[in-house]
Amino acid sequence: MLLDVLGVIMLGFAAGLAVRGRPRLLTMQPICGMALRDIAGGMAMAIRSGSGMQQRLSPAGIESASGSAAVAPDAGGPGAWSVTIFAARESTEELLRTIEAACQAVRERPVHLEVMVNGNESLARKLAALVEQRSWPSAQARVRVWFAPLGDKSNTWNAALHQVWDGEELAFFIDGYVTLLPGALDVMGREVLADTQALGGTATPSGGRGDAAVRRAMLKDGGMHGNLCCLKASTVRELRQRGIRLPCGLYRGDGLMGAFLAIRLDPHADWVPGRIHVVDRPSWSVPRRPLLSLASWRTVWNRRIRQARGRFENLALKDWLRVRCLPLEQLPTDIESLLTSWAQTHDEEFQRELRRDWFARRAWRDVQAHAIGTRVPGPARLLWSSASR
Repeated sequence: MLLDVLGVIMLGFAAGLAVRGRPRLLTMQPICGMALRDIAGGMAMAIRSGSGMQQRLSPAGIESASGSAAVAPDAGGPGAWSVTIFAARESTEELLRTIEAACQAVRERPVHLEVMVNGNESLARKLAALVEQRSWPSAQARVRVWFAPLGDKSNTWNAALHQVWDGEELAFFIDGYVTLLPGALDVMGREVLADTQALGGTATPSGGRGDAAVRRAMLKDGGMHGNLCCLKASTVRELRQRGIRLPCGLYRGDGLMGAFLAIRLDPHADWVPGRIHVVDRPSWSVPRRPLLSLASWRTVWNRRIRQARGRFENLALKDWLRVRCLPLEQLPTDIESLLTSWAQTHDEEFQRELRRDWFARRAWRDVQAHAIGTRVPGPARLLWSSASR
């Protein structure tokens, strides 16, 4: 145990060079393409070359700028796009900057901005009050602020797809601390829509520590980046019609959404990374944090535990999607159910992973701390909308 702890401290020091914004250990967290291959069956490659990057998300649509119902893509004329902003622990100032940048990232279409704050009602209400004081011209964007009571990003993903999405042609998803570059989503959206094979898209990072390595891996192996991704309307429709949702409590929810795209929402389908269109243009950035701050070290430590938990998730999801090829619609509503069931039926594999290091054992204790069924998913509540002015 002592060696494990000393090892992660040394790794954390080296990986601190990659800590940014809501810090992400690019040298320790598997890139989405590799993590998805864990699920698909390529564990060796994931472990060998995936000691590095953040998992990636699926795209989410941008809503229309008019504040009225979004224009469906088959209704004629340029369809509206939506941008969903996932938030939980950001400051109101940070979120306001993110919203304003998102407004400038789409200039060619009506855009709907959906700010979804999970588990932090105080932040959601403060943000709604501040946004209400701003001027949001209906000709440019519609802005809405939502609160999802369950503090869980996967549940917020489900609410965004099954409740909030309004039929927009493209649905973009970004994290609350991401700053989009002007016009970036116009470029990304054109590329994704032009790629007839793609179900969604993502964009390589630019300008941050460690971003060059992330970019090379994305271009080589595919995958989705959780900071910025998008889904086509046809993809969101099928997710809705079939009732496909991410299990609540899932750490690697962004990666699982990418896996859904790579297999075309069909566990029996071939694994095709090209179903996620990777845009290789400067489009977004995240703020950096002091390398030696206490908050950064705490984040390094907590993320190391979550990564260990993510390894259990990959094994259980690999068994569900690629070994037993079970329907996506039947995934348990909470990750604890899936992990517990997998551990009971794969004891040898489970024990081997449990012996791997102290972090694995600590991560499993966290899994056991959440009794099955205690995560109660629920709808998001609309707190404010510029359309109601």
